[in-house]
Formats: sequence, structure tokens, C-alpha cells
Amino acid sequence: MLPVNRGLAAKQPLAVQGDLRTADDAQLVRATLANDQAAWRELMRRHAGALREAARDAGDQISEADADDVVADLWLSLIENNMRALRSFDASRGAALLSWLTIRLTQLIYRRDAKRVDEPETVTLAEAEKLPTSIEPETAPVAERTLLRVEEVARRWGLDRKTVYGMIERGEITARRCGRLVRIPRKVIESFESQASVAPERHIKCR
Repeated sequence: MLPVNRGLAAKQPLAVQGDLRTADDAQLVRATLANDQAAWRELMRRHAGALREAARDAGDQISEADADDVVADLWLSLIENNMRALRSFDASRGAALLSWLTIRLTQLIYRRDAKRVDEPETVTLAEAEKLPTSIEPETAPVAERTLLRVEEVARRWGLDRKTVYGMIERGEITARRCGRLVRIPRKVIESFESQASVAPERHIKCR
């Protein structure tokens, strides 16, 4: 629910009259800033689908649930602190509201992914019971582990994480999964490197 600002509502009349579906985005923003709940709901309804699609395109293997969560975080960020963020939108500058929202959404996803990279990966107790016994502690040196993180393989090959994830999804390299954990066997990496060095232009799949 939008924060109530009776003083603002008294000074600023509602910007939308009649059917909200025919109002443009700038009108809906003005009405929302005047505490029009219906205008705010129409604003979310109008752009929710496009923002979910943008979230799935922008995120690193983002799920449907994660896309919904990050869009919800975006809406919340717009109305907190007396709608401070939403007030920064200026239609007179020529930017479309959806483009402005998409930029803010992308920034939220970037911060979310950066935070996840910095945090240790976790699994539920049920998932932990299914973990392969061959997974060594993450404290072991990289050179001694038989299973490597995606980030470690990306650094080894001079690629970004999304490229390595794409290779896994396409079946070019195999990986072990358990919940959110993704690990690539060292023998798969070394086999890929060995075959690539013999036939660098050939499309190679390691099983």
C-alpha cells in the first residue's frame, strides 16, 4: 500500500479522470504521487509482464520465482521513503517510464547477483544429505580439488560466468548439481582443454 501523505494529496489534485487504462504513464505517476491507489495498481499491472521478461533476460539463470521477487523489490523501492525514487522520474526528459523502470530493475539484479557471489553458497538440510561425498571442502586449494566452482573455471579459461553456464546448458561440458550448487569435475575441464588443444576449431562436447 502506498504511504499516506495527506498534505500532498490536498495540494495536488488527482491527475487521472475516468478510465485509468487510457491514461498515459506520466499521468499515472502524477496520480500515484498524489496517493491514488488505483493509479498505482494500474501502473504495476501495465508494466509487470515486461519487467518480468526483462528480469529473466538480465539475470544469470534467474528463475520465474526470482524474477517475481526482483520485480516486487523494484515496486517496493519506488514507494519507500515517501516515494522518493518514484519522484525522481521526470517524463519531461523524454525517457519512457518502462525504460526508466528497466534500468532500475537491472541495477537491482546486478546488486543482487554481486551479493550472491560474495556470499557462500548454501543448500537446505534435505539437499545437503544428497551432496556427493566426493565434494571437498571449499577451503582446500583449487589445485587439489576434483570439483571446481563455475567462477574458478571461468577465471581459468578467461571467460565470464555466464559463458561457462551457457556451455553447461548446451552440454558442451558436464557439471554436477545439487540445489544451487554447481560443480564441474576437474577431469571434464582437463579433457575439454586437451581436446581443444588438438582441434581448436572443432565443436567439442565432453561427457
